[in-house]
Amino acid sequence: MPLTDEIADMSTLPSSPDTATAARAAYWRKVRALTLKLLALWFAVNIGVIFFARELASLTLGGWPVPFYMAAQGTTLIYLLIIGVYAHAVNQLEREIKADTGKGGDDESA
Repeated sequence: MPLTDEIADMSTLPSSPDTATAARAAYWRKVRALTLKLLALWFAVNIGVIFFARELASLTLGGWPVPFYMAAQGTTLIYLLIIGVYAHAVNQLEREIKADTGKGGDDESA
């Protein structure tokens, strides 16, 4: 089928999607926004510690300079926190979409 026929077929798609399709689109929009925010946090932590290492060296945490602590343990803890926030938020979004679409499914919290 030529490309022009495919474009013509797309124009015949319904203009108003059903509730389930709209809920899925909203879900993925929220997941993408959450992912971008958490990636920005990850990037800021990575670059921030490296970029400001000299300024942060005067601060100590447990007797160690903050940049050393962040490189050794702090950033790993922050990464785990980011993963936990992502998992929790996506679980919440999945519960919301199940409630919005009326699909019960297998709920782990039951």
